[in-house]
Amino acid sequence: VPLYNTFDAHHRDLQVLAAREHLEPLLVKNSVNMVFTGHVHAYQRTKPVAFGEVIETGPVHVTVGSSGRQCCLTPFVSKKPEPWIASRDGT
Repeated sequence: VPLYNTFDAHHRDLQVLAAREHLEPLLVKNSVNMVFTGHVHAYQRTKPVAFGEVIETGPVHVTVGSSGRQCCLTPFVSKKPEPWIASRDGT
C-alpha cells in the first residue's frame, strides 16, 4: 500500500498507518530515493517527503495505479492537492 495517498477511501487504511510507522523510518534511514507502490487504482507521485514533510532528502513515492475499479469513483481527501503531492490522476 502507498505510504502517502490522497484518496479518501484509502487515506487512513490500517495498512497505510502501519507502513508509515514501521517502513518509513527504514526508508529515510537508508536514504531510499524512490518507492513504488500499488493498491490504489490511480497514479500519484509525491515530492521528496519524509514523515509528512516535504524534504529534499526524502524519497519520492510513486503509486503506479492498476486496472480495475476507477478511482474517480473515490474522491480525493481534498480538492486542493496536499503540499507533498507532485502529481495525481484518478482517471
